[in-house]
Amino acid sequence: MVLCCSDSRVAPEIIFDQKLGDLFVIRNAGNIVDEEVLGSIEYAVEHLETPLVVVMGHSACGAVTATCQGGDLPGHIIDLAKRIKPSINTSCCINDNARSHARRMAQMIEDDEIVHHVGAKVIAAFYDLQSGKVEWL
Repeated sequence: MVLCCSDSRVAPEIIFDQKLGDLFVIRNAGNIVDEEVLGSIEYAVEHLETPLVVVMGHSACGAVTATCQGGDLPGHIIDLAKRIKPSINTSCCINDNARSHARRMAQMIEDDEIVHHVGAKVIAAFYDLQSGKVEWL
């Protein structure tokens, strides 16, 4: 299963050369892990027996960029930024922070009781939009 950003340029089926229906995919702005996402991941590993969870950040991520820029974020965008902010370092290099955020989200999933109990492997990844390559973190 893949947790990735909702950015239309980040299509896991295309990136991993899979057919529609081959991957269990969760997408949201900034590949955020919250209670609902964890519930979906738990469903995938427990009931569908999914052995691998990939958390994939990407270059030029708008959610990471908005979090780095700060300022007044309208509506529920501030909620996304609050979940991303702990991953942000002071240099505010967007791609480095997207990598850091993917690692942090992967660790949150790995620490989940059900994911741990089932023994699913959790891996963080970074997709470079320009090169089309995936870097395993």
